[in-house]
Amino acid sequence: MAPNKSLERTREGQSAKLIHRRARRSAQSLDRMETSSPTSLGSQWQKAASELGIACQSPYTLVMSNGERFEFEVLLPQFGATRGMLLGTEFNAAAAQAATLEGFGFSYLDAGSVDEPFKLSEYIECLTDWGWVAKGDPPPTWYGSRGRDAV
Repeated sequence: MAPNKSLERTREGQSAKLIHRRARRSAQSLDRMETSSPTSLGSQWQKAASELGIACQSPYTLVMSNGERFEFEVLLPQFGATRGMLLGTEFNAAAAQAATLEGFGFSYLDAGSVDEPFKLSEYIECLTDWGWVAKGDPPPTWYGSRGRDAV
């Protein structure tokens, strides 16, 4: 299976180090990739959100004023852009443009394999790169002052 080309298209400053780590995962053997599914990205982020004490909605449907709908695996409303960060597994130019127009950040990530170890530090790295945007709410204690919008 070819590497996920959509990993190259990120927004809100996702680190190159993490992108490369995710790209290596997407180049795994077909046997390992069959254990991964787009919905597992939501499960992975829900687990991280629970452990980190942040909001996470999975799945999330972005509905435009014209009725057009775009599906994303995850919404992290406290990070990224004004209305939050949307995550998906396959790049969709129309969905990315709609997200931007509606005030969301977006990133496309590989869900990884279910037999990979869960590393909370990788989620913290993403969240810190995207930045805390929840106005009026202090960031979690683990966030510290490393993020671009720490209060």
